Amino acid sequence: MKIAAVLLGPAGVGLIGLFQQVVSMTSTLFGLGLRQSGTRQIANAQAANAVQEVANTRRALFWGTLFLAIAAGTVFLFIREVLVEHVATNTAPEHELGWLAIGVILSVGASSQEALLNGLREVRAIALLTVISGAFSAAIAALALFLMREQAIVIFVIASPLASFVLGHWFVSRLPPIEIPSRPLLEVCEEFRKMVVLGSSIMLASLVTLAGHLAIRTFIQRELGTESLGLFTAAWLISQYSITFLYSAITMDYYPRLTAVISDKGLACRIINEQTQIGLLFAAPLFLGIVALAPYALWLLYAEEFMEASALLRWFILGDVLKVVAQPMTVALTALSAGRSYFVLHLAGMIVYLVFALVLMQVYGISGAGQAYLVMYVFHLGAACFLLRRRLNFRFSSENLYTPGLLVTLCAGVSLLPAWLPVSVPLVGSIITFIVLGYSAARLYKWNDLRGEKF
Repeated sequence: MKIAAVLLGPAGVGLIGLFQQVVSMTSTLFGLGLRQSGTRQIANAQAANAVQEVANTRRALFWGTLFLAIAAGTVFLFIREVLVEHVATNTAPEHELGWLAIGVILSVGASSQEALLNGLREVRAIALLTVISGAFSAAIAALALFLMREQAIVIFVIASPLASFVLGHWFVSRLPPIEIPSRPLLEVCEEFRKMVVLGSSIMLASLVTLAGHLAIRTFIQRELGTESLGLFTAAWLISQYSITFLYSAITMDYYPRLTAVISDKGLACRIINEQTQIGLLFAAPLFLGIVALAPYALWLLYAEEFMEASALLRWFILGDVLKVVAQPMTVALTALSAGRSYFVLHLAGMIVYLVFALVLMQVYGISGAGQAYLVMYVFHLGAACFLLRRRLNFRFSSENLYTPGLLVTLCAGVSLLPAWLPVSVPLVGSIITFIVLGYSAARLYKWNDLRGEKF
């Protein structure tokens, strides 16, 4: 994205973010939540040592995904004219937008591969897939931008799903083959139906989230301009990539492990609390560092003209602190097969976000979107606590009760330092970050030593 920022500026980065949102939204709609529900089905069957059920689920996942991917690409081609008119607002020709159908097809296929690897707890394969596909997609995108500039935006968007699908196929091909003879088609269809029942709720929740973010981006583009959309996209991507990196590193094994023990309420609550604690210990120095060095992070990762998005980025990070706490509980709802609660939680949260964003952006510009993001996760965290209290009698451990508030206070305090004292935010913030980093490292080392295992 640094190369895109230098070569294309905020307007180009904004258009890339808009196209990525369109691809994500379409692939989520046609993916039917199979990435999460497929993981759950395979993890449950593996835990029960049900070899036949694992085989049926793998076959159902393959053939179902193949059909959905083809359908997704076909539908996208038919609606590309509508997308140009109502979403891209004539910023890209219709024939160029049509090429994004390839990205949609590959995204649906890659999600199926991830479900299989995650359900079989192939943690090393998923870690390598994430790192290597990221490097390959970055190389493809950079080369295309150097050679084609603005004409390479579509290639930039397609590069990530292309790399994920190709490498995912390679890792899946190295899994042990299905040696059990095929069962009747009806049994395979029944496995697919089970995945769709749970996956549909997850898909709808994800679709609501993506649609809400797309609505915000469209509003910013039309009311505040493409330049503002570029600033929003830059801050948003740093926020989301930081939390994605965090969770891809520490939660690969969490969902299948929680799913296997979800019937034991006490053990499930302990795992949720442990995951929350680990997430906060990893997140604290990362988030504090981003808050302290926000302008420099935007300059380093993008360009100098993006530095004015630093206030927006800091608001996003404050919301991300609460997201780290809420995420293990949200995942627990899918492990409980509480699809309706999962959907309602995300729908209500997105309504809160849209209402507050549209109001606050009228007053504070794009920073209002960050303030609304924080409000959304205050609501999301409270609602998730309520739902898990009812289903699992879940309660936070004493440490998880005060740590999020302390981290939010530190992040907000670092941001507001200039208003209180004539000091350098990067200097003081960096000192606080290193202190917190040392504390987190010591706690994680102690925790790992007590557990006697790696995480």
